[in-house]
Amino acid sequence: MTKKLTAAVIGVGMIGRLHAMAYWQNARTALVGVVDADFEKAKSVAQEFETTAYRSLAELISSEHPEVLSVAVREDVRYKIAIEAAKSGANLLLEKPLAPNLAEADSLLDEIEKISLNKQHTVNFVLRADQRYAEIKQRIDQGALGEICTVFARRRGTSAGADIYGPWTNLLISTAIHDLDAIMWTTGATIERVYAESVVKKCAQWNHEDAVVATLKLSNGAIATLETSWVMPPNYYSPLEAQFDVVGTGGNARITGSNQGVEIFSESGYSLPELSSWPIHQGKLSGALRNSIDNFIDCVYFDRKPLITLTEARNAQSVVAALQESLKTGQATNVDLRKRIDK
Repeated sequence: MTKKLTAAVIGVGMIGRLHAMAYWQNARTALVGVVDADFEKAKSVAQEFETTAYRSLAELISSEHPEVLSVAVREDVRYKIAIEAAKSGANLLLEKPLAPNLAEADSLLDEIEKISLNKQHTVNFVLRADQRYAEIKQRIDQGALGEICTVFARRRGTSAGADIYGPWTNLLISTAIHDLDAIMWTTGATIERVYAESVVKKCAQWNHEDAVVATLKLSNGAIATLETSWVMPPNYYSPLEAQFDVVGTGGNARITGSNQGVEIFSESGYSLPELSSWPIHQGKLSGALRNSIDNFIDCVYFDRKPLITLTEARNAQSVVAALQESLKTGQATNVDLRKRIDK
């Protein structure tokens, strides 16, 4: 393949706009269009990245026939849009999670499987494209840490997360799901059983949790602990506190923070900038999100297996469902892993 892949984005909110930027900057793709329910927003992003704004996905598909499509709309409206995108014949990069709940995620995967088995569909779990997590996975795969015994994962945001995302999603499915997948991916094990406790405060108005701590039993015999919250004040010095710690019989591997070692002291105070996920410098997007999208493009271009399959993404969501059931019942809950092979 010598020509550029034609690429488009459905939904150009904060994350969708970054998808458009990544396609615009990648030498292997030509950004041919963007779609958003807010047409003025679509026009603004289209102007920024020298492409065309469309009022509907159908209009985009009819005019451009894109080979790769990012579906970056909210999960509560994603189902029909993702099906329509799959029917177009494009390779899909879906934002996570797949759907608001496990049943809808299973239905979506079944429909996509019927439509387009031989496409490079994937889901944007950015920690798999974060070099720090990839390094830990490589060390574990090489046996450098021995037999894995414990994993600790923390992902703490501020209460601004509740204000922004609380009305339409929840802490576990939007935030903690990253760490649940990272635990399984780095260790090569599945999460089989969970027990969770929660604190409910501001998010009570949306019927979900402000903070969750959970114990997870892995198929390799290891135990993991998850801590996640939307609790700290919006002016907290770090917009995201992330930690990942793996202990094995042969050693320890640890990730601390998302500021890449940068600390800022100024008249306005002390801060740790978020430099791991999608930093932008000199007009260029980098970080784990850019790595994830570039990897997707390479997988389509060279016909390679994606960083995460649809089934793996579904199984991360199945752990969320088990955690939600544990919170509801107060009991340890087994995880419903899907027995399916992606093709």
